[in-house]
Amino acid sequence: MKDIENFPRVCFVILNWNGKELLKDCLSSILKSTNYPNYKVIIVDNGSTDGSVEYVRKNFKKVDVLELDKNYGFSKGNNEGIKYAIRKYNPKYLLFLNNDTKIVEKGWLRKMVEFAETDEKIGLIGCKAITLDNRIERTGFIDGKNIRKILMQVPKEMINEVCENFMISVCMLARKNVFEKVGGFDEVYSPYLWEDMDFFIRVKRAGFRIFYFGKTKIIHKVSQTLKKQENIKRIFFANRNEMIFYLRYGKMILPLRILRMFIRCFVTKNPETSYKTWIFYRNFLVRVLITLKAIYSAFKIYRRRETSLF
Repeated sequence: MKDIENFPRVCFVILNWNGKELLKDCLSSILKSTNYPNYKVIIVDNGSTDGSVEYVRKNFKKVDVLELDKNYGFSKGNNEGIKYAIRKYNPKYLLFLNNDTKIVEKGWLRKMVEFAETDEKIGLIGCKAITLDNRIERTGFIDGKNIRKILMQVPKEMINEVCENFMISVCMLARKNVFEKVGGFDEVYSPYLWEDMDFFIRVKRAGFRIFYFGKTKIIHKVSQTLKKQENIKRIFFANRNEMIFYLRYGKMILPLRILRMFIRCFVTKNPETSYKTWIFYRNFLVRVLITLKAIYSAFKIYRRRETSLF
């Protein structure tokens, strides 16, 4: 018991919505390949209807299940998980992990915690994510003072190293006192998209450091939950939340972002809707109307200065 107490407690927060088919690999790999002695896994279920809750309770009895009554999206779902973890386990760190991931290195969590312990100003750490076709998943540079640098890539020569000032996806180790200082994910971005970018900006401005930790890796099956969302909804929330974000943090380049939204309306990857067919023009008009609605909604939300940090 004393040996365990020498390791800071880590609570996994894994958000799930109808991801029963993903949870077997995810949870099995955590329990099999994590040799860190002081951690707890919490599944936050966003109102799944595919039997996810029953499956986890039956097959992974050591895993906590926080069952929500409906799909609250990314921000509120994770915020509920944060509050539950702090209230029940009071961890020093929270580990946010996508349910479409697989752990493949036994020492992965130990390495990340050991690095976090070197500096109390390290607020967030993300590791290297590898896709199923062996590509290194995109990450990017983020600077709290210069929003223009938000989409720079990790240099190839740094992929296996440690870099500061990078945004994180898929797997994020967060110090608990980050949430005590800046709050949780802003639920104004619900149900999904851009809430993480907003969070990173606030973390940086609060004086914490953000690192990409390329010395360990996980496997990521890539956006399995978003693929289940209707295309029209994805377009609306992507554009609305991008607008809210740049209204808050990047008004100088907002016109360019709006122009980019309308340019995206022309893009099609479906050969059945090529530029010579009436279906393309119908879909183009629909995307334009959705984009206009998203922009209008974003301005309404911004004028009200809505925020919902816990």
